[in-house]
Amino acid sequence: MSANRRFSIGPVDPDLARPEGWMALALCAQTDPDAYFPDPGGQNGSGAQAKQVCRRCEVSDQCLSFAMENDMRYGIWGRLGAQARHRLRKQADADSTVTLRMPALPERLAG
Repeated sequence: MSANRRFSIGPVDPDLARPEGWMALALCAQTDPDAYFPDPGGQNGSGAQAKQVCRRCEVSDQCLSFAMENDMRYGIWGRLGAQARHRLRKQADADSTVTLRMPALPERLAG
């Protein structure tokens, strides 16, 4: 992956763009972290429970952007597992910038 590639979710409150801003609001911080790193042969192999929590999380877009920018290779980040993020990276190979088409931040978080 090119060092210049930037994955973006569009305009974001600068306080929420930094990991310490959005991570404090993430629903996963209130749940079992093992659910986000499923064991393919284990009980939580698909990460379905984690993805359900992500769908309700108001900062999952920031989480996904963080995972893509930091090449997180394992776990569930921003509703996507490792394989889905890998496919997204492959789609972006021809582009220098990929904008993820995600919903805007909820008004109460957008400032």
